[in-house]
Order: sequence, then structure tokens, then C-alpha cells
Amino acid sequence: MQHKLETLKDKIGNGDFPKDFEHFGGANLIITDDKNRNHYPQDIVVLSENAGSLSWLVFELKHIFNSELDSINKYGFYTNIGNLMNSCISEGLNLKDTMIFVVNDLKKIKI
Repeated sequence: MQHKLETLKDKIGNGDFPKDFEHFGGANLIITDDKNRNHYPQDIVVLSENAGSLSWLVFELKHIFNSELDSINKYGFYTNIGNLMNSCISEGLNLKDTMIFVVNDLKKIKI
């Protein structure tokens, strides 16, 4: 898993990720560029002009951590990602720094 995360960080660092990608929505996390996007009160909404790239990152992380995720812990996993993204966005980090920060933080957690 660590190797996959390092490979993912390399892709991000090289800018080898899509700008236009299906927006992520599920497990109480919504990533969107639409400020009027419907959501439930418990949802973590990441509103960003880079919603496609951030969504791509979530799908990549989903594949990497898939064997450790289940129907219960996935909610904490995805909302943690959303909270990390929102924190970076509010601090004004650029897209690559935000993505690297999320990957680095997820390397520390136990699911």
C-alpha cells in the first residue's frame, strides 16, 4: 500500500492527473464545483473549481484502500478526506499541495 501511495504522490507531483473527471459523491462526501449542489446535512461538501481533479484523487484512494474499507468505516474514511481537502482549501493551498497533503495524512491513519 505504501508503494501505491508513493506512486500516487509521484503522479500528483508530475501533474499526471485529469482536470476533468467525474465528480465524487458518496459515503457522506460530495466534491463539486456547483455551489447549488444538493446535499444532506451530514454530508461533507468540498466546493472547488478543481472538483474533477480532487474527485480523481478520491477514486484513486478508494482503489488503494479498497481492501480495508467496509460498509461502516468508509464513512469516516471519506469524510476525513473531505475535511482534509476543505482545510487545505481554506488555507489557500494550491491543488497539488492539497492532494499531496491528503495522501500524506492518509498514510498515517489506521482504518
